[in-house]
Amino acid sequence: MKIAKIFTSLLVLGLLFAQDRPVSTYSIVAIDKESGEMGGAVQSHWFSVGSLVLWAEPGVGIVATQSFVRPEYGPEILKLFGTSSASPKFILESLLKKDSEQNVRQVGAVNVVGESVSFTGKDCVSYASSIEGDGYAIQANIMANPGVPEAMEKAYLSTKGSLAERLYAALVAAENLGGDLRGKQSAAMLVVPLKKVDNLLSSKIYDIRVDDSPNPLEDLNRLMRIQKAYIFANEGDILSAENRLDEALDAYNQASELYPENVELLFWGAVILCTDGKFDIAKPMFEKIFQGNPDLKQMIPRLENHPMFPLQSETVQKILAL
Repeated sequence: MKIAKIFTSLLVLGLLFAQDRPVSTYSIVAIDKESGEMGGAVQSHWFSVGSLVLWAEPGVGIVATQSFVRPEYGPEILKLFGTSSASPKFILESLLKKDSEQNVRQVGAVNVVGESVSFTGKDCVSYASSIEGDGYAIQANIMANPGVPEAMEKAYLSTKGSLAERLYAALVAAENLGGDLRGKQSAAMLVVPLKKVDNLLSSKIYDIRVDDSPNPLEDLNRLMRIQKAYIFANEGDILSAENRLDEALDAYNQASELYPENVELLFWGAVILCTDGKFDIAKPMFEKIFQGNPDLKQMIPRLENHPMFPLQSETVQKILAL
């Protein structure tokens, strides 16, 4: 019994100590008014960095909390962004005043209108610094070399493309300058709509994490490609429902080009076309699908008169004959 109590005490102490270790190394949070998106990205030599650092709420703002991390800063700042007209700087300073360990915290935040703040406590492990600009905040600690936030800022501002691509470019710039002195292990990206949304399904555009990898940024880039493919596939579904078939086919084809190893992305597009009586358009898609994954043909009879994918009996037989 005594040994069990000692073990339990050590376990509790270990968990408490783990919460006070420097979890994140470099991150960026930003909004993009043109695309109507806001998001953040992070890389660290720490397991599952994305589960602690990045916090966002559509119509409210985006937060990164790191160094000797206090995850509560994420929801606390977002709540105040949503209920207070105070500036991000004032809000963060008011929270830091209550934190006895503020000198080891590092926090960046941007509200929905683009006001930003970034804080680096004086006792964050060097090299540690942060910068803020119009619509973005960048922070880094335990860097192998100084100047990482500046390199990330330059990459973010100069890169063309989507918000996700610009956030990723900032991470790559940090790594190219030496990155985390300890190495690399995990990475994450979170992108949400800038405006409030009515349902959870549309509340996140990118929510991807690489929890443990020798090459987290490479893996993150691969997952970004896959997520983008699913975005095109979902767009194809919407366009097909609106009978905009040429545009729908283009969206499905873009999804397939981005993620050719998964023919299921084409499968549901082809099924939707058939439910609208467009078998002739779907036929070459099914031929490609069944060549890549013959088992998907077994799905067709199961969809006959299904409430979500009501394939007619005649259409089912045509598909099975391919």
